[in-house]
Amino acid sequence: AILEIARAIKSQKVTTKRSILFIAFGAEEHGMAGSIYYVGHPVFPLVKHVAMVNVEKLGHLPDRPFSINSSASSPIWKEVLETAQKQTKTRVTPNVPFNLPDSDHYPFNASRIPAIMLYVSASPAHFASDTADKIDFARVTEAARFVMSMLLDLAARRVDPPCWPREL
Repeated sequence: AILEIARAIKSQKVTTKRSILFIAFGAEEHGMAGSIYYVGHPVFPLVKHVAMVNVEKLGHLPDRPFSINSSASSPIWKEVLETAQKQTKTRVTPNVPFNLPDSDHYPFNASRIPAIMLYVSASPAHFASDTADKIDFARVTEAARFVMSMLLDLAARRVDPPCWPREL
């Protein structure tokens, strides 16, 4: 999904007011080592990062809606999520609104960068039986379109939106 979103934005030659940085972290299950390392060693200063969107388990359980965690990290998420839902018709259910140390968005929120996670709730994972034939690629495509809508909305906003809590 991440690679296809990046490819679509590049191939469509989308011009935005801010950059979109695509990163895939390793070692999330081992204490979020990749995302913690990035927050400590960013490519650009953290004050230039205005948001983070984390995606997980997108191709599982097609009968369940996508869920969002950490939506309380910024008031802007409500508007961004509503816009993406209108544009894509994708059903997304807010779940835990607060920041919990459960995935790679956590270190960003802990560093005062509003971050959310889009995922399929209660999706079993990390088993030897997890094979590619169990992935619903149409579902992954649906999630990718939703996330791309979010990213383009975020990237089109003013450089320093007043709704982001910035107290670094």
